[in-house]
Order: sequence, then structure tokens, then C-alpha cells
Amino acid sequence: MTLVIHNTASWVRCLMAAPVIVLSLAPASQSQSSRVFPSSAGSRVTGLRVVGTDYKNIQDAIDDAEERGGGAVLLPSGRYVAKQIILRSGVSLIGIGMNPPPHGQGTILQQEAGANCDFIVSDTTLPATEYLHWSIISNLQIVGNPQNTRGSGIRLNSRTGEGLKLEHLFIKNFAESGISLARGAVPFYGEDLHLFRNGSYGIDISRTDYDINQLVKLSLISGDDNGVALVHIGPSGGLDNGESYEIDGVKAEKHTRGRQNDVILLTNMNGSPVVITAVGATNTSGEKADAIVRVTGSSARLYYTGLSHDRGYTYSINDEVTHRQLVRSPAGFYGADLFPEGAAPDKKSAPPTQRLRQRRVPACATVGGAACETRVMWDPPFADRNYTATCSLESSGNAQRTLEISRRDAGSMIVSIRGDSPSAATDILNCISIHD
Repeated sequence: MTLVIHNTASWVRCLMAAPVIVLSLAPASQSQSSRVFPSSAGSRVTGLRVVGTDYKNIQDAIDDAEERGGGAVLLPSGRYVAKQIILRSGVSLIGIGMNPPPHGQGTILQQEAGANCDFIVSDTTLPATEYLHWSIISNLQIVGNPQNTRGSGIRLNSRTGEGLKLEHLFIKNFAESGISLARGAVPFYGEDLHLFRNGSYGIDISRTDYDINQLVKLSLISGDDNGVALVHIGPSGGLDNGESYEIDGVKAEKHTRGRQNDVILLTNMNGSPVVITAVGATNTSGEKADAIVRVTGSSARLYYTGLSHDRGYTYSINDEVTHRQLVRSPAGFYGADLFPEGAAPDKKSAPPTQRLRQRRVPACATVGGAACETRVMWDPPFADRNYTATCSLESSGNAQRTLEISRRDAGSMIVSIRGDSPSAATDILNCISIHD
């Protein structure tokens, strides 16, 4: 049975005619009914809304749920073709499975040709400082259209808040990213997510100057042949901003030349901590892939264990900031401030060359993109220069500056900084090192 209905919702990023939704519903779905449950407070009505029975329009069901205080919109098995869907805070969008035929009849959301915008988006009426709370997107296959040249599968352009979760999703073939978080996560949780053949990233997580990524947790992530990387984390706030990231369990495959050369790409993290565990990566494309984890722009405080790749990858860790490149490093720590300076677990037996060093010093000022150099002194000095170091900038301004450790000596280290800064007093250079 096929129903053709019209969606009158609009959004500023899609200044085109009202989209059409085509629902292909299995006959069994017609027997389902909409059940309504009173809330615990008794003053509002929340509950389950079934598209294809009481509601013939996905957007109408979502909007009605919001007006009634929240709830869940259930999409029975079938294929739903739409231009764009606006998710409201407190409303969940639930299918009955991401599995396509012949593996059973799941729920497929497909973007129509010519849409050229993001497919599922956060509520555009929310103020810039508001949050998208208590919403779940679950048990769906979300499919882009190859004719579209712009748009991500899910783009949340408001802060993600408590209760926001994406789970059990298969997202593929979008021109930009499968999932895009643009305004920070306070917090965000994604589990059992599968991202295939999206144009830039499988998952792209970023923030603005006043939106923070207080907590991001990704668990059980898989993806093949995304354009640049499977997971990308963009500019982060660095130390003293209460931000943390955890990525647990990743399966990545590269089958096509020029695609997904990195599994996890960390850009301009400014020293924020990132915990990564249990990553497996394979490459059958015929060209070398770069790394399981690549760090660029500014340093990440990286903790990792259980990284495994085949011979088609060059590095496990490729940190372009501190120039530490590890070919095979399945377990260990890197950039980890395990204990403070002078407080090793066993001072009597720990040789001086094995102790961690941490120094915070004023950073030099840069003007017009020119480079400057800051010397970091180690006290006490290392026995030699065979140590690993990572540095980050703690800044009160908005200037983006890059770091490079240009020289290591036993007693000191030279850090080259490039970019613009109003004055040296606004930036602190924080460096951590440990003997190899």
C-alpha cells in the first residue's frame, strides 16, 4: 500500500517548495493504533504517535507531540521519502529496525533528490543558547540521495542536552557527513552507529567559542569509505573548560582509493583529553591509509589502548603537532598526565629519566601569522633528549594558533608557535613529557 501526502513544514535552509513524503507501508502496519498515556504530573498528555495510522505526516506527528509535552513518533516498517524533518526537543523518532531487505523489513528514511540540505535537523526555533533535551533517534536506516550535493544525514545545530541519544542507526550516502554536531555537547551519547560512504565524515563533532563539548561518548561505531575520516572532532576548548571525549569500540574499513584515510581525526583539540579503546581497521583499497588516530592543528591529551590495523595503514598514531608517529602501538598512553610532577608512585625506585615533566610558561606573541619561539625548561633535566612531549595553548582569546616542537634537548625544549595573538600574556603554553 502506498500513500502520498504533503508536508507543509519549512526551514530556512530549504527555501524551496513544500516537500512530499511517500510512505510505503506493509499491510500489517495498518492494524497498529496510537496509544496515549498521561504523564506522571497528570497535567500534560504524552505518548506514542504512529505515522501511517493517526498521522499521515511525520512532521505533523513530531509537532503534535511537542505541543502535548513530548513523546515518541513511531515509524512502522517501510520506506519514507522526505525532503527534511525537524526534530523538536523532548520528541523521539523511533523506527522498528535499521535492517533492509532481505534481512527483515525495517524502517528506511530516504531524502528526496534535489533537496540539497540537511535531512534530520534540530529545532530551528530554539534560541542559540538553548538545548535539545530528551530526544532519541533510534532503529532507523537513513539514506541520502546521490543527486544531492549538500547536506548531512543528521545535523544538530543546537546544543545537545540531557537525554539526547542517537542509537541503532545506519546512515549512508550523504553529500557531507552522516552525523554533524555543530554547537557543542552537554552531553551527547551515540551507540551502535554505522556510517557508510558519506562525503566528508561519518561523524563530525564541533563547537563554537561559547558552546562546549562537556561530554561526548561514542560506543560501537563502524563505517566504510567516508570521504575524509570515520570520526572527526573539531576545535575543542582545551584544559580548564570541562571537556572530555570517549570513543569505545570502532570498526573501520577502507575499500576505495582517496577515501577514509584516517579512522579518527582530531583537529585543534588544544589539549583536551580523548580516551580511545578497541579500534580495528582494515584497508583493501590498494593504497596506503594514514592512521587510526591523526592529530593536527594543536595537541590532544590522548589516552589509548587496543589499536589494531592491518598492513594497509602507515601509523597507529600520527601526531603532526608533536611529530610523534607510532607505526604499531596497540596499547599504552600518550600525552597522559598520570601523576603530578614530583609525585611518582615510587620515588625511591623510579629513575629520574622516567619521571613525567610538566611545565606551564607564558607563550610568545605572534603577529600576522609569523612564527615565534618559546623555550620550555625542564627541572630537573632529562638524561638525554629521548623523550616524548605534547603541548597545548591555554588561551583567553579566540585566536587560532598552531604549535610545533622544533627542538628537544635534555634540559629544555623549543616550541614554535604560529598565528595571531593580541599579547603574550593571554596565552599559556602547557607542556607534558615522559622519557621513552
